[in-house]
Amino acid sequence: MTNLTALFWRTVCIQTAVFGFAFFGAVQTVAEFFEVTGSFYLDVKLGIVAVATMGFLVFKILARINFFKSLTSFFALADDRRINIVIASYEHIIPYDPEKKHLQKRYRKRTASGDYKEIDGAHDYVCGLSSVSCVVNTIEAVPRLPEVTLSLRTDEEVVRDLRENRIKNQTFISFGSPSSSSLAEWLYARKPLLDQSDLFHFVGTDKLVPNRVPPAGGFESTKTTDYAVLARLTKDTNTFFICAGIDEEGTVAAVQELFVNWKEMSRNTHNRDFFQIYLVDKETKQMEPHTLRLEKNSTEEYYKKT
Repeated sequence: MTNLTALFWRTVCIQTAVFGFAFFGAVQTVAEFFEVTGSFYLDVKLGIVAVATMGFLVFKILARINFFKSLTSFFALADDRRINIVIASYEHIIPYDPEKKHLQKRYRKRTASGDYKEIDGAHDYVCGLSSVSCVVNTIEAVPRLPEVTLSLRTDEEVVRDLRENRIKNQTFISFGSPSSSSLAEWLYARKPLLDQSDLFHFVGTDKLVPNRVPPAGGFESTKTTDYAVLARLTKDTNTFFICAGIDEEGTVAAVQELFVNWKEMSRNTHNRDFFQIYLVDKETKQMEPHTLRLEKNSTEEYYKKT
């Protein structure tokens, strides 16, 4: 028995005992008010309390079973109950220098195709801080994901294993857009997963545009707002969650939304694959749906409006 399981049973036993004593006190108060006495009525009172207490215990156990069923289905957990947290990885070519306003070709990153691309770096932050924030959110979410093992992996190693077909029946949560995450880039390149006309894709590092041709409309981040994609998709035997903002704030907010509100998402989507864009307040990291949620079964090819 794991520590979390033991803690659950201790908590349930304490709650059941407290409920039983409280209910007995309530029944006793009612009996005294109506001046009900005698051994027969004592047996009735004890019977009522016993039935109510057992009902409370059964309710708590069934709620726990339902919780684990939802958790397992929504995150598509295998027998090892493992979720792979995938962060973007960078190789520093030029060391951080706060005296320089902009460092050209400061980072190098392997793309989903296996080639390298070089990335410029801003002077006022170190690339990858959004990944750190997302990992912190993940750690804080651990109590909401009991009996789940979280593994931290880099996007490059996951894509390599996927290309070589070495990953089966696993769940991945990808942090970052295709411009920063090789896994997100790899998923967007897998047709027909995310290329249907009523979905959106990232262009460069500052825009989300619809897949339809011509790509009229779209979303761009500002100083105060961002847009984020939060999606669940199934590829072969694996399940992927994409948490990707145009800017870092959107990615952080999407990760937080997933871990905090996964139970509501599970109920609303019935544990189907989904795709939705959110509007994000950069200061508060609060987000709200900005497009209709599209859903599909894992066996279906295209998402549909709900």
